[in-house]
Amino acid sequence: MRGWRNLLVALAMLLIPELIAAWTIPMNISNTEMKSMHPAIAIGERNDIHVVWTDFQTDPWTPGEVLYCYYDGDTWSGATNISKDSTSSQDTRIAIDTLGYPHVIWEDWGMMGGPARVYYSFFTGDSFAASLCLTDSLQPGAFTRLGDIAIDSVNRIHIVWSAETASVFEVYYVRGEDGAWSLPVNISNNPRGNSSMPRMAIDSESNLHVVWEEEETDTSYYREIYYSRFDGDSWSTALNISNLPRTSFNQQISVSLEGYPHVVWGEGNNHIYYSFYDGDAWSTPFPLSDTLTQEEGYKPDIVVDVDSHPHVVWSGQGGELWYAYYTSTTWTAPIDVSGSLANALNPDITVDDSDCLHLVWTEPVEISRFEIYYSKHQPTGVDEKREPVLSGPIGAWVFPSPTNGAVRIEYDLCKDSRVDLTIYGLLGQRIKTLIDTYQLAGHHTVTWNATDNSGRRVPSGTYFLRLEVGQQTATRKVCVVR
Repeated sequence: MRGWRNLLVALAMLLIPELIAAWTIPMNISNTEMKSMHPAIAIGERNDIHVVWTDFQTDPWTPGEVLYCYYDGDTWSGATNISKDSTSSQDTRIAIDTLGYPHVIWEDWGMMGGPARVYYSFFTGDSFAASLCLTDSLQPGAFTRLGDIAIDSVNRIHIVWSAETASVFEVYYVRGEDGAWSLPVNISNNPRGNSSMPRMAIDSESNLHVVWEEEETDTSYYREIYYSRFDGDSWSTALNISNLPRTSFNQQISVSLEGYPHVVWGEGNNHIYYSFYDGDAWSTPFPLSDTLTQEEGYKPDIVVDVDSHPHVVWSGQGGELWYAYYTSTTWTAPIDVSGSLANALNPDITVDDSDCLHLVWTEPVEISRFEIYYSKHQPTGVDEKREPVLSGPIGAWVFPSPTNGAVRIEYDLCKDSRVDLTIYGLLGQRIKTLIDTYQLAGHHTVTWNATDNSGRRVPSGTYFLRLEVGQQTATRKVCVVR
């Protein structure tokens, strides 16, 4: 038996570094004292990374601002305030034009919690333009909720939102070109009840694909997921693609290079479903979280890579972010991406032209403080150098995990820094402090022998290693098996 255990540990030492190299250690990219929430991410043509989110003073109903930062391949920029007002701005979406300039929309609830309106701003090359209230000029007086934004190959801007007219919400589409905006077009036309929360993807031929949630009657909150496609001339008739007995919501969409849409959503039983269009028909909704033995799943997101493989992330079991993808024959086992000490929420995922996945999410670090975290997934077979994984001087690697003995922790300091390296339990209790001192720049190795501060062996279970260098932090999950 001992021989088999040693063999398993040896295999883990070979396999785990590859896994860790695939998803980088989560990086705090907001670093504020506020509640940073509702992140959205987009990739430019040069694979530069753009992220927006909203910062609140105490809760989502107090004045909030829309903040933006980007990664140029070397460093993350500081956060830029692009809303610049005293009202409650929230729920951001972002798209990048062919010049590499970001365009951002968000929802603004005014000073006293409504009615909500949709705002827009874009980067001019020097700074962000003054924000424009699109719905005041295009649908004055309407109660509007945020939808989505996409930009085509000739830099036309496409936006969808939901607006209340005649006491019912419908999904509307507008297009911006050379500074002028089209009148809103109703694309849901739902006589039964409210249509809301649209999400949009654009394919390589500039066709638009939109999904939204739609009430089946005006007296019920029972909802289905509907889909429509715009070919440049007209919108297709809205089609129910969920058809499930429980209410469907939190839909997200991505399209393959062939122009086929892939959709994920949540069901009323807190499970995730997936469906795709193969060129002829929509697939039967697939119970993704059930099939992957996840007890619960909610707030999913999806992206399709250049090989037409769908990648899905969701908040779920244990308060973690989980990731799985389809390999052409089967779905992979879920991987814990966040490795967080608290609930990881609101994931947003995208892919660059090298097939690298980029993910952002919200995570509480204190009762009244949330941060935005970022992680990157390197595709198999791509040779990636060991680069710092935080927005500053450090990277970290942990192996083996799971372990029945010692765990080796390696990290690089690009400059002299104060270092705190601590092991925590599932409930956040401090198990053992490994490093609490000032260290010189360079490569460092520390061993944890799976004991607590009193020298007692810790029981089997999940633990968290937390590395703090200055204002930067990284967390990694470690499993002990006795």
